[in-house]
Amino acid sequence: MLSRIPQLEDAHAHLLYSSPSKAGRSSTGHLHEMPPPPERRSDPRVKVKAPVEIFLEGNDVPLRTATSDLSLHGCYIESFSPFPIGTVLELKLEANSTLLVMATVVTKDPQFGNGIHFTKMLPEDIEDLKAFLAEAEKAEGEKSK
Repeated sequence: MLSRIPQLEDAHAHLLYSSPSKAGRSSTGHLHEMPPPPERRSDPRVKVKAPVEIFLEGNDVPLRTATSDLSLHGCYIESFSPFPIGTVLELKLEANSTLLVMATVVTKDPQFGNGIHFTKMLPEDIEDLKAFLAEAEKAEGEKSK
């Protein structure tokens, strides 16, 4: 896929993790969806509605939606028509500024949404996301008081 976000193709973009898990193949060679991976989050999820534009290969018109929760390494997006596991996405996430993110769908909940794993971000976007999450976590804590 030719990236719509050329900065992420640059050698300075940081991989957040090694390659995400891939859909498996049956003995007949057909792809099948794997069950969701066990819980491995090391960063807390924050319940926050952050606007996001999702770009798919071959489609120049983004899907505009919002996160239902967000962490440093991924997010959850609610959708009645979730993407298949393994789908590679390009995101523009609004979190105090526009963050450019390469991501992969890692969970699919039919008629509910997708868990999305961030795979590449610019170093400055990682820092902006950390600051946004700290602010959102603080606000969430103040609401519960």
